[in-house]
Amino acid sequence: MQDPDSVGVRLLGPVGTDAELLVVLFRGGWADVDYLIDLDLDDAGPLPAFGIRSVGDFADRIDGWVLRVFRVSLAPVPGSAGLPGPPGPR
Repeated sequence: MQDPDSVGVRLLGPVGTDAELLVVLFRGGWADVDYLIDLDLDDAGPLPAFGIRSVGDFADRIDGWVLRVFRVSLAPVPGSAGLPGPPGPR
């Protein structure tokens, strides 16, 4: 596939939980975002996801959705997303 119209991801919660987050990002700056926190569907549904302006904006929103659904914050990993990694050998 050379020029997809969308990309999707499914994130599962920590072991021992039923939480999951489903995100499909579409060309044009919008996404379908659904979540499930427990199998009883007491806490499940769509999350707002429109007007996404950039990769950074999408990353910020993913962080917020993960915090909302899994109740954890994503810490940056050195060497990813443009962050510097550890220094190499000299």
